[in-house]
Amino acid sequence: PCRAVKPAMPSHAQMPSVLVSVSVGASLLSLVPLAYFINRRRRILKRKNSASSLSLGVGSVNSAFVDMHALSSRLPQEELSRLADVVQGFDVQVLRAALTSALKAHAESETSASSMPPLPASSEVVDPFNLDRKVIDTYRSRALKIISEGRAASILLAGGQGTRLGANCPKGCLDIGLASRASLFELHAKRLKRLATIAAQATGKTAEKGIPWYIMTSEATHEDTIEHFENNNYFGLDRNDVYFFPQGMLPAMTKDGVAVLQGTTRANSLALSPDGNGGIYTALKKHGILDDMKKRRVVCCDAICVDNVLARPLDPGFVGCCLTRKADMGALAVEKAYAHEKVGVFVKARGTKGGLAVCEYSEMPKASSEEKQPDGKLRYRWGNICIHFYTADFLRRMASPAMNAKMPYHAAIKAVPTVGDAKVEAVKLERFIFDAFAFARNSTLYAARREESFAPIKNKAGPGVKDSPETARALLLGQHTRWLQRAGATVLDLGEVEISPGSTYEGEGLADVVRGKRVDGGLLSL
Repeated sequence: PCRAVKPAMPSHAQMPSVLVSVSVGASLLSLVPLAYFINRRRRILKRKNSASSLSLGVGSVNSAFVDMHALSSRLPQEELSRLADVVQGFDVQVLRAALTSALKAHAESETSASSMPPLPASSEVVDPFNLDRKVIDTYRSRALKIISEGRAASILLAGGQGTRLGANCPKGCLDIGLASRASLFELHAKRLKRLATIAAQATGKTAEKGIPWYIMTSEATHEDTIEHFENNNYFGLDRNDVYFFPQGMLPAMTKDGVAVLQGTTRANSLALSPDGNGGIYTALKKHGILDDMKKRRVVCCDAICVDNVLARPLDPGFVGCCLTRKADMGALAVEKAYAHEKVGVFVKARGTKGGLAVCEYSEMPKASSEEKQPDGKLRYRWGNICIHFYTADFLRRMASPAMNAKMPYHAAIKAVPTVGDAKVEAVKLERFIFDAFAFARNSTLYAARREESFAPIKNKAGPGVKDSPETARALLLGQHTRWLQRAGATVLDLGEVEISPGSTYEGEGLADVVRGKRVDGGLLSL
């Protein structure tokens, strides 16, 4: 009933996890003992489970990928078999080609980023704050009609762990200290449910239609995420409208293409890591999400990050604008708060007429980040906060094998744990979700005020630390205070009043309840 997708074994289409020490010169004869162990193990499993198993021949283990012959003298047969199962999914040529390309792009980023022209602020960013109210209402009406019909879906990117924040759970399960003790998942779920109610009311429907919600997890967070929803009765949503699916995994490699093995006491597994949020396109196809969208007649969706406390799913003005402008893909854009803020910036894509791209902050030269225009504003100032719009047709196109082959990989060079406490410098390959902009025939940027749309949680709380649970909580409660004041209430405890997102999506409906009243701190019951 919860329609959860179990993480699948990696396939070369996912370009899964890590490489291992390479023995290019290993002969076929040297692999005979391993093949014997693997076949023996598979025969046992077949008898036990009455399940069909993949037939492994002598030459089935790629000797240029992992020196299984050397490992056969150090690992028990069961561990060898398990490792071989994972190795079977790898296409070494594809992995190495991706590694070479990503390292080259990484080395060239210092010069390539600075050659990208910035966006003209007025002509290429739709500014709703300077539009006629009738235009905004038209956008909203168009979006709310589709939402009310269940034909707009929302994707939540929720693969991150809370480890860096001092919590041993998925980020979405975090309690950031609100009076309600709501987790991030609960905040997003209740906004989605409230939006369905708004859409039904706006279109005169007596019953609201559930909004399809697709939650992308990771191998590390998948089961815990499902359990969190089960334990909380899906926060009032119809569980048939909630679909969980894991992103793919990629191998960590040394710069010369040697895979990294890891283990507690001995090297018996590959060092795997998620393939980045850009792996979403192939994951949507692999796990049947695109088929589910087609069955539901979904025409568009958005994608937001679980750790952005202010992200509103399917913002009607934004969605309606993208639909009206016939955009394949769109994004909310905010002006950077300071030069080195850790957000990617929108730029012109090379080789396209008016096409967009995003330069990630880690690939932006320091000098370019600090460059200013004559008016004192940053030259590269329009930040990407990962609130994206897609048509369903564009998602299907991005998930095709042809487009998958064109999506670039990026290199993250990090210290990767190996055996025990040891670490090795290795490359983690990942794809970025925003690289799809380069393939959109038509795209739209929609300006947003950061105080209403962007409160990320990236760092553990501490004095002066930005983007922490504390700063996100302050931004959320600050928004609620502004809503109450606009509605005519006197807020006695500024910045300490919480309004459930199940009561209001963007401040609507408050005036009839709080106008002329004095409001204390804590959770406001409406």
